[in-house]
Amino acid sequence: EHLDAQQEVFRIVNIEHVWVEAGISEFDLAKLAEDPGATMTLPAYPDRRFDIINGGGGRLVNIGSIVDPETRTITVVYEMPNPEGLFRAGILANVHRETSTAKNVVALPEKAIVKDSGRPTAYVLIDGEHFQRRELVLGIRDNGFVEVKGGVVEGERVVTRGAYAIKLASLS
Repeated sequence: EHLDAQQEVFRIVNIEHVWVEAGISEFDLAKLAEDPGATMTLPAYPDRRFDIINGGGGRLVNIGSIVDPETRTITVVYEMPNPEGLFRAGILANVHRETSTAKNVVALPEKAIVKDSGRPTAYVLIDGEHFQRRELVLGIRDNGFVEVKGGVVEGERVVTRGAYAIKLASLS
């Protein structure tokens, strides 16, 4: 077969280790930790979350120094092992970068938080079928949970499913 000198004949790809490239907005650069941890989700495996740095055995390779003029993002590159062979070259990934951490805090599932006039609220069980509406002061979000800095305290029973229905019932 006749081939041009510039034509690709075959490509050898080693996917034992992969590079994960993520863009961070220039506006969020100041929030990025010195050595940002990261996790990722893949549309191909929607029920799984992959830890890149801490438990995943990966490492930070580079935080870019040039802002892409079209996307206004800076590229962050991680390298991680691919023991199961799930990650493919060019696959789409949603990367979640660590900007801050919180330990031993009150947190609620995102589904428990209802917007009321634009303010985050939750419903706390007082007794039986009586609920009290509480405005919340929120902190960081991670993996479907939101830190609550004010509005509810540890030990209170908060509606986690059906909070919107309780909101509608309280309006009638």
